Amino acid sequence: MERLRYLFAAPLLAALALTACSPPKYVPYTSVHGDWRSSVPWHWDVMTDQEDDVFTNTNLIGPFEPDFYLGAPSFSVRWHAYKRSHTLPSGFVEYYQDVDDYIDQMLKRVYGPDYHIVDEDNPHIEGTVTQLRVAGRMARHFVVLSAVNVPDTTKWGTSTDAQTNKTVVVRRHEYVIVPEDTGFYVLIYPATLKGFDLYKPQFNNFVHNFTILKTSPFAAAAAPMSGAAASR
Repeated sequence: MERLRYLFAAPLLAALALTACSPPKYVPYTSVHGDWRSSVPWHWDVMTDQEDDVFTNTNLIGPFEPDFYLGAPSFSVRWHAYKRSHTLPSGFVEYYQDVDDYIDQMLKRVYGPDYHIVDEDNPHIEGTVTQLRVAGRMARHFVVLSAVNVPDTTKWGTSTDAQTNKTVVVRRHEYVIVPEDTGFYVLIYPATLKGFDLYKPQFNNFVHNFTILKTSPFAAAAAPMSGAAASR
């Protein structure tokens, strides 16, 4: 089992060189495996890790923002192979039969039992898992709301639970799951209840421009399906 990690801020910096006098709002970014590309916020850092040919994870990390957990707004793009085991750094083993299995396990294991699927625009309204077209595929989409206890020393993105008086992070996480032949992509916006609206337009732009260049990070190159077809 091999786990690799890369820090790739360089592609974004190269794009900036073309517009040094007037920094753009977004810059194009292609994954290190050449399997997807999108438009990402200017000056965000990019980190990618992988495990064999089973799993990849790319984190795009923005500037300090106190309303986000640990002060770090971010997006993630993960790729999971169907019916292949993947070991997390914690030692927990992930294994997903399909997209439905992923959603079921993720909600119960990460957010349960006290989670709520909420409306995309209003966290006080009940929501559902819906479908939308992303990169020419029919993707699943939902926003989950769930509070989790954190150490009292945690400084950013926290609040105090009115009933327990404990320090919590109220997670308001958005998921877009795009199926492929041998696996699936997961686009995640792991925001807080308070911070969600701050980078929601940027995440919408990221999803709208998400283009799949290969059917997996480890597949041969194929003709891309344009992210312009994504709809919200």
